[in-house]
Amino acid sequence: ATTDQYGRYLAYVYADKASMSLNEQQVEAGWASVYVFDDNDFDQLSEFEKASEIAQQANVGVYEICGGNFHASEKQAGKK
Repeated sequence: ATTDQYGRYLAYVYADKASMSLNEQQVEAGWASVYVFDDNDFDQLSEFEKASEIAQQANVGVYEICGGNFHASEKQAGKK
């Protein structure tokens, strides 16, 4: 298995023979963002970037709640 510099496992997760990984599904639903560390692209980067564009255009998940700021608190997002 592939690990990062801290020993954490890096994997694409599929459920029930899905054509899209759970990782990509989270990005497309607006609950995860795409991150490339140190210019180390990954195999499914283009698919993840497309999923991110879909989420932004559909204004779902974090894009709906706080304009795509994945680090904003609920208070900062105006939800409390």
